[in-house]
Amino acid sequence: MEINVLEQPCESGSDHDDLSDYNEDTDQSDSEETQLEFLDSDSDVSEYSLDDESGSQDSEADVDEETNLRILTESVVIRLAENASTLKPNPIRKLLSAYACAVSHIASEEIKINAAITPDNEKKKTKFKSLKKENSRILKGVSDRMREKLESSKQMYVIKNPDVYTLLVSKTLEMMSLFLKQNTLSESPDAIASVAQIVRKFFSTAIIQLGFAFQVFDICRETLISLSSPHVMKWIAVFKNTNNQFVKIVCSLLSGHPQKAARINCLQFLQQYLTCLKDSKLITTQLFQPKSSYLVNVIQLTVTDAKAVSNEAINFLLQRCYRSQIKAVYNGLTFKNFGLFKLSQNCITELYSAVPYPNLYTHVFRSIRDLGMNIRREWTTANKKQPDPLNDDKNRSLTIAVCSWGFIEAINIWVGVVSRSKDKLETLIYPLVTVITSAIKVNLQNLNCMPFVLHLLTALNILSDGTDKFIPISSIIFQLLESLKSKDLVKLDKAAKETNSVLEKTDDIMVKLKLSNKQIHMSQTYKTLYKHIEIVLVDHLGIVSLNPSFPEFSIPILTFLRIYVRNEHVPEEFKTCMTTLIQVVEDTCEKIKGRRLQLEGKSGTGSKLKVFTSDCKSIPTYKHRLDILSRYQQLNKEKVTGTMAASKI
Repeated sequence: MEINVLEQPCESGSDHDDLSDYNEDTDQSDSEETQLEFLDSDSDVSEYSLDDESGSQDSEADVDEETNLRILTESVVIRLAENASTLKPNPIRKLLSAYACAVSHIASEEIKINAAITPDNEKKKTKFKSLKKENSRILKGVSDRMREKLESSKQMYVIKNPDVYTLLVSKTLEMMSLFLKQNTLSESPDAIASVAQIVRKFFSTAIIQLGFAFQVFDICRETLISLSSPHVMKWIAVFKNTNNQFVKIVCSLLSGHPQKAARINCLQFLQQYLTCLKDSKLITTQLFQPKSSYLVNVIQLTVTDAKAVSNEAINFLLQRCYRSQIKAVYNGLTFKNFGLFKLSQNCITELYSAVPYPNLYTHVFRSIRDLGMNIRREWTTANKKQPDPLNDDKNRSLTIAVCSWGFIEAINIWVGVVSRSKDKLETLIYPLVTVITSAIKVNLQNLNCMPFVLHLLTALNILSDGTDKFIPISSIIFQLLESLKSKDLVKLDKAAKETNSVLEKTDDIMVKLKLSNKQIHMSQTYKTLYKHIEIVLVDHLGIVSLNPSFPEFSIPILTFLRIYVRNEHVPEEFKTCMTTLIQVVEDTCEKIKGRRLQLEGKSGTGSKLKVFTSDCKSIPTYKHRLDILSRYQQLNKEKVTGTMAASKI
């Protein structure tokens, strides 16, 4: 009986089976058919006969009745690897041919499964459906040709045992790592060209493996680690078109792979790739395979041309990381995938921190501008105004609905990047704050979108804390509280009991962007909203409490809260929390006034928001902020843990 290599256990924390594709126009870069000869050509899998290496033992190998192909066994793999250990071209080619057969077999099975999904059976569960469909779109043309020509291709072997497949991939990676360490790009163009075809075949097969056979988790990680080696990455960086295909697939895995460890390996791959792109001496050598040609050309560039090629590759890397993450998160967050997306977001921030300043600034500026254009477009549509044809950006790179997870993720990415590189990107703080506040104002009057507004207010607090800049949000919080004050929670409870309506879950309201029509008539919804508004307000006050002007800043806030808690419709729990907060803020004001005397005559504190950072925990409001955020994070951690545990049952 055939053992399917694809049936590997799925990580229980994965939620990617439920993610649908992001509805965005396909990039031109994705739609263009790759110029590389992937595994569809007969020459790729049959150019080198394996009979010479296999001998009499291979001639007696078992034959698969269904495909009439020889079954790849462990002994054959070991023999191929031993011969390839000489690092001579011909044994390496024969090992790669077996590797190509194995990967082609597995990838073609996956493509057949995806192609068989029709509108009638669209609800059929397939593992990692969203990620596989995205990779098929990225490698457009490759999957089509592989599906069409699989039957006519002269395959040499078929894989029946997952252990043999694992052994084959491991041995291939090991031998190719040694082969590329021995053959460097510092040699003569003729020497480089003599091995470039072997390298091209290995890379093109590895791309297919990462794109369609990634669910064999250990092998996927091993492949990423091997490709991230400096001596291997140098070849990837200079191989035109192939490098972009690697970037597309690895960025897709960074945003969609169900394992955290694999996403970290993707980050390491991209970091090493970026390091190579910044090596101007390395980039002067470029490898290029013309379309419809089997030969690889070696081109030597001038320093100026190499710089242009490097900038183009870096810009493509930045854009691809950003796009892939937005697409992956667009369908929403749950407690099962929250940690994965947060990890990818942090990985992108870490990667961007090493990007050269001109490339990073241009990319961040354009992306923030595109977000602003999306807000303008939505505001124009909502107010039924005709867009100005002179200012309408028809060529904007990314169209995102404002009240969407894609927009929230984009904001969180740029908040993290700007905060991490605040010295380089200080001039972009104001445009980013303007975009966020504009998105808030567009949705502020819509009660259903209050969770979306709270997400953006949280982002503003993070940006203020990370950049050490004052960003006022108290007036927006006042408007949110005023909109909730008119809701009589007692009447809502009474109406719910009279109608015997079934309550919806409200504990997970912050992993949603909009309230349903049913939720806006539930008292528990408003209690949850009050709690999250308290968290945002305490967070904001805690940050500002480190500034000497906090006593004056807190006067209007204290005045508003004292009046607000007298309203009869405000829940008692919120009244208690605000009463405590008022007392904490008053104590902080007295303490700050005493400390201000110690700052007289000192300079250099005028432009900073957080001045009292040396002993910040002694400031009552800041300490209260840490306690509130700690309890909230612990609550979310318990929810995530509980959800993950329930999914294992």
